[in-house]
Amino acid sequence: MKIYNKNVLLIMVTIIILPYVLTIMFEGGINFAKEEKANSEKTVVVNDNNVQMELDIEQYVIGVLASQIPISYEDEALKAQCVIARTSIIKKIGGRQSINTSELNLDYMNILSMEDYWGYDKFYENYNRLQEIVMDTKGIIIEYEGEPIEAAFHAVSVGSTRDGERALESDKYPYLKSVKSEEDIESEEYLTSVTVSFEQMSKLFNQNVTVLPEILSCDELGYVEKVKINDQIINGEKFRKTLSLSSACIQMKLNSDEINITVKGKGHGLGLSQYGANIMAKKGKSYKDILNYYYQNISIVSE
Repeated sequence: MKIYNKNVLLIMVTIIILPYVLTIMFEGGINFAKEEKANSEKTVVVNDNNVQMELDIEQYVIGVLASQIPISYEDEALKAQCVIARTSIIKKIGGRQSINTSELNLDYMNILSMEDYWGYDKFYENYNRLQEIVMDTKGIIIEYEGEPIEAAFHAVSVGSTRDGERALESDKYPYLKSVKSEEDIESEEYLTSVTVSFEQMSKLFNQNVTVLPEILSCDELGYVEKVKINDQIINGEKFRKTLSLSSACIQMKLNSDEINITVKGKGHGLGLSQYGANIMAKKGKSYKDILNYYYQNISIVSE
């Protein structure tokens, strides 16, 4: 009963007085309630603990940013990610004034989740920092030929990012070109190893797997494009997601009744590398420098 009452109280605080409380708690904090809403009053409808709330885009971006990139990263890297998140929202909302989070399909962290994740002692400091980063880039998005881009990003590349035309088998993403991100190989998440038994693989792919899956094709960076399991051919991204692998840049070898899988990088490898962006920020590059490096021939504009 105590836990229930606490949750009800926290939800009420979040809904009713949070914008005002945050302003009082954070010296120099920004009162979103008093700011003119960004992006022509466009809003995001959030269903939080069975309570529906309507947030302006800048408020919502804080929760998206908190969930998408490590808080330990440099400010300029966080700003680049913030612009990416806002671009994704604006692209999906289009000409409408409001959109539901179910249509956005973006990771999002609410106030309670942030406090649990960062801890009470760090919550106010981290929230205030993200709030300032969001407002420093207020309304800014990435466009290509006047339209918001598909702002793809990933955690760690394999030393270069992927070419969108080949990876997505489409020429609709000319700004997603392969660029070097060589210092990514220094990341602790660059190389991982997974062991999967034939029994596990059979359950995951809903068929009797008794031989090593055959890699039919890879791109120039080593990302698997097609895999053959028995007589079934599936794409590399589906294969890696089914096995919960960090990326599709893999090598497999048979070890008795198990399959050892070595994985490079983290994520699909397209667009901005967050680790690489952080390295660029440490070297003094601005968020605009970072975005212009990872996305080709773009415009960084105020929406």
